[in-house]
Amino acid sequence: MRGTGNLKWLVIGLLAAVVVGLAVTLQVRDWMALGAETGGSCGTSSRGTSSGPCPQNWATIFVLSLFSLMVFVPLSFYALFKAGTVGRVAGLLVTAVGIYPGVVLFDALHGESVEVAWSTPSDTVSDAETEGVWTSGDLVVRARFDGLTAFDSGSGARRWESPLPGRDVLCGMSRTAAAGIGMIAEQETSTKCSRVSAVDLATGKNLWSAAIPPAEAATGRDEDRLAVAGDSAVIGTERTLEARGARDGRLRWRRDPKSELCRYSWIAGAADRVVVSERCNAQNGTFTEKLLALDPATGRARWSLPVPAVGNANLTLISADPLVVHVRETDQRGTTSLLAVDAEGRITATIPAEAVDVSAVLPSRSIPVHRIAVTEDAVIAVTRTPDSRYQVTAFALAGGRSLWTTKKGRDSISALVADGPDVLLTTSRFSTLKLRVLDPATGAERGSATVPLDRADSRFQLVPAPGALVVVSGSGRNPYHPLQGFPRLKN
Repeated sequence: MRGTGNLKWLVIGLLAAVVVGLAVTLQVRDWMALGAETGGSCGTSSRGTSSGPCPQNWATIFVLSLFSLMVFVPLSFYALFKAGTVGRVAGLLVTAVGIYPGVVLFDALHGESVEVAWSTPSDTVSDAETEGVWTSGDLVVRARFDGLTAFDSGSGARRWESPLPGRDVLCGMSRTAAAGIGMIAEQETSTKCSRVSAVDLATGKNLWSAAIPPAEAATGRDEDRLAVAGDSAVIGTERTLEARGARDGRLRWRRDPKSELCRYSWIAGAADRVVVSERCNAQNGTFTEKLLALDPATGRARWSLPVPAVGNANLTLISADPLVVHVRETDQRGTTSLLAVDAEGRITATIPAEAVDVSAVLPSRSIPVHRIAVTEDAVIAVTRTPDSRYQVTAFALAGGRSLWTTKKGRDSISALVADGPDVLLTTSRFSTLKLRVLDPATGAERGSATVPLDRADSRFQLVPAPGALVVVSGSGRNPYHPLQGFPRLKN
């Protein structure tokens, strides 16, 4: 009977030891998540001071594991003591068996965690802002004031570096690269932005360079003055549009406004057209805005669209293909809207945008980055509610009707991008990124994960690349990492 009693206590003790191992794992992972995601504090104090939201199900995990330890630690000690020496030794070993179930249970309650796969070293210069970023094939190309550097999107390995000559500094770049070519503009320190170059993104070598006439040169950083469309590189100033062969630099066509009162505001490149914003002043101090679509090979106008607005209005490019622009009327009673235009120059949707957050977010100073994703069928944007909460709303490109809206949240949305069949949005707090994957058709969440970043600037953009999702930091100076890559979620 004594042997049977010892066996009974041994079984009870070993099972209790497994639960202890599981509970200890939950406690450790819970506190690690609190430190990584919130800096060590969360919730609201008795004085009403808010430290922000806690990690997902933090309190549930804490209470569950704490009460488990309170019950099963004494039980395991008592049962294993009753089981004798063998039981006590076995109990210490069996406790480790609970670690793996604890990890699995924590991930189920807290949500998936994705580790950063690679990061690039900090810049060694103080003025190390990110000017812009391109993707081309398996490369991510980062622009700084003094040149370009390309990294492998799968491993983060440096593939090439292309410094600007002499004391030149970057003063502009095309919003996107196409056919393996990107366009940059440069200037000598404290002079006008007066030379453009085409860069082969496979090697980092300049394919050709051309001077901008001094009378037309911009005086500083100017957004959306360069574009690659089809196999043409287009250079825009206020008074002239000029297209050259993207690879050979040969002049193809040149176009000036039809009136002395008109100026080009910005240009954008798509696969089969160049989109141009043209502003024309009237004698009474007002002006009109017009969108033009040009053939990239010949410069011929395919269509012209006067922008419907009451009084003066400012146009901001959101997406070139599909074409979406933000229209802001400038008078006190003026409205704001998102205008969707099809390939034939027809307005397909006018979307009221008073609640849409269209502010450009850093890091890119040469390429504006907006928290608006444009897919083949929808404009998906961050919107703010009257009670200052955030949500994401999708609008149809055909008609502009609201398709879906996510639940309201207090955390600001730091990035919103389209990634093939998915829409990715992130919220960030402390050094941790919360990534959510949405179905662009319904807004349903396909997956989510926590990504503990390593020394990332609070200003960043999320760039989908073939080998990884890449967080591009606004600043690359020490201790920040300019780029950090992590794998996509498995939906």
